Amino acid sequence: MFRNLIDKAPVAVSISRNGKTVYVNQKYLEQYGFSSLDEVVGKPIFDQWAPESREIIRKRAEKRMRGEPAPTQYVETGLRKDGSRFPVSVAVQTVNLPDGPAFMAFLTDITEQKRAEESNLLFKNLLNQSNDAIFVLDPATGLFLDVNDKACSDLGYERNELLAMRTMDIEAKGGSQLAPPVVSYPAW
Repeated sequence: MFRNLIDKAPVAVSISRNGKTVYVNQKYLEQYGFSSLDEVVGKPIFDQWAPESREIIRKRAEKRMRGEPAPTQYVETGLRKDGSRFPVSVAVQTVNLPDGPAFMAFLTDITEQKRAEESNLLFKNLLNQSNDAIFVLDPATGLFLDVNDKACSDLGYERNELLAMRTMDIEAKGGSQLAPPVVSYPAW
């Protein structure tokens, strides 16, 4: 029953003991690019981690084996069978199995999340480097979704104030209402 639950888990699951892989589910095989359990079971867990992540993971595993506190959630760089790297969110716990304690790790590929964060950071940098006041609005409500530093300066508001307001709530310096923006984007 326990194995069936792991096999159907929506995330990659790995069970290890003494630094070696005991079992992985199908999602793990897919995520790391393996075609069978034989390629993973009995092999060092460190083989699925980028070299710069191996020592960190080894130290954490040793601490857990000694019963010392170690982080149970973290992000490291996974290494697929083909050598490609990807960011992995890890949640690991000690489990007591009939044949002794082991570590169960839930591993989530967060590549898309990291890309979205990088894209958002790029957008923010471009937004704030502009010499023009830029407002990103929800066209349905008129709420500010984002503004750049120039917009804050021109209107005389702090960023957090503007993000709590709608365009119709704003009075620009000199008492006139804010002119409609040239571009607005739907909320995403």
